[in-house]
Amino acid sequence: MDKPAETGTLSVNGAELHYEIAGAGMPLVLIHAAIADRRMWDEQAPAFAARFRVIRYDRRGFGQTPQPAGPFSHLSDLHGLLDGLGVERAHLLGLSRGATLALDYALEHPERVLGLVFTSSRHSGYTSTDDFIPPLWDPMVAAYKAGNFERAAALEAEMGVAGPHRTAAQVDARLLRRIAEMDVIALRNEAAGLGEEQPVATSAVERLGQLTAPLLVVAGDLDEPPEVRAGEWLAGRVPGARRVVIEGAAHFPNLGQITNDPRPQHAPRPSASTPAQRAGRHQLPRHHAHPQRSLRAGQPGLLHAGARFYGWVRLGERDRV
Repeated sequence: MDKPAETGTLSVNGAELHYEIAGAGMPLVLIHAAIADRRMWDEQAPAFAARFRVIRYDRRGFGQTPQPAGPFSHLSDLHGLLDGLGVERAHLLGLSRGATLALDYALEHPERVLGLVFTSSRHSGYTSTDDFIPPLWDPMVAAYKAGNFERAAALEAEMGVAGPHRTAAQVDARLLRRIAEMDVIALRNEAAGLGEEQPVATSAVERLGQLTAPLLVVAGDLDEPPEVRAGEWLAGRVPGARRVVIEGAAHFPNLGQITNDPRPQHAPRPSASTPAQRAGRHQLPRHHAHPQRSLRAGQPGLLHAGARFYGWVRLGERDRV
């Protein structure tokens, strides 16, 4: 019988970080996206726990971790979490804003990171020249400003799981509900305006040459074009990096698969927003010299991609990543 996961809270920098640990072996930290929480890894965590000591946590303002008032740094929180749990070195797997955080941490504390999986994100300091804006972006922002967080969360979930070229009808409705339920918590905490996130002192772009951890970049081929291109840029500039593209998946390649008509339903439109607006979240918008593999989403079952991650990620071994 599998040992039940250990859950608890840890006081870090004035926040009570909720965490969950399962399995044994080298530590692997799963870092969630900015519209989710640790539960987005529910189907991956058991697969990884067969080989690793899997640690997942709710960043402040997400899931079961409250958002205290005052300035804070997710980077410092992650460092404090590892220290508090007695973790000297770990593999990091992040998605979206979680990937941005994982890369920044690997650059800030290279002695603590064994391997890095960077999924569906733009790294700090990266400036997109793409004028793309998701078709559902404006209605999502309007719902958020009106205080209709349930509607805003539903639209963000559709953008993340279906992507800009598909509709909600083309993906599993259970995925959309799961992401939206997590996102409502994050949106309400964000709207309360209690925390003030501090930027990193030095961006990933400025010191990318200092990365020492093996790097795997993962993308869904139906994700927003700026995220796809940011991953290509990153993998092309880190010696020894590998890149995997999951066909039929959007921003959450560990979650989403197309279930119906595969033909695009939306045409992307140009954005009137400025680069500064595109860099933020809800101030408007958040979000090949390298070997590459292409995999296809389409296996049955909810959140099938955990087995795929488990199959290709040989963390800590550069020649196998």
